[in-house]
Amino acid sequence: MIETGIICDPVSNDVEDDWKEIEERLRLFELPIDVVLRGVGMHQIKDRSLDLLVIDYGAMSLGASSTGEWQVRSACEWAENHPGSLLVIWTWFTQRLYERELREQFGHIDNIISYFPNSESLSIKLEKWFAHKVTENENAQI
Repeated sequence: MIETGIICDPVSNDVEDDWKEIEERLRLFELPIDVVLRGVGMHQIKDRSLDLLVIDYGAMSLGASSTGEWQVRSACEWAENHPGSLLVIWTWFTQRLYERELREQFGHIDNIISYFPNSESLSIKLEKWFAHKVTENENAQI
């Protein structure tokens, strides 16, 4: 199983719907996803090990940009400290924060990918990254 954490913006209209939407999209890739954590901030992750962390922190309200940047920065630091885990930066606004403000500091980290919800490439990236997990899961079912 791929232990997964999903962090979403609490300023959203309905964070529960956001978690559910991301989880449903991840399940479309037919990977053995096990969502073990749904949170509203990186403080809930701390040093927890996960196979996959998805962060969608796209707040557009007053002062939220700096909060979003802090969340994405914390997620990138988490990814640096967990090179065997994959961080997916979800949605355009969150990804833009990473690209513009954080790429300079972190450079290119192999275990961080950006995803736009209508993109086809995430499926390929997830399958490559988790190929060993898929094989383990298939063997466990035999």
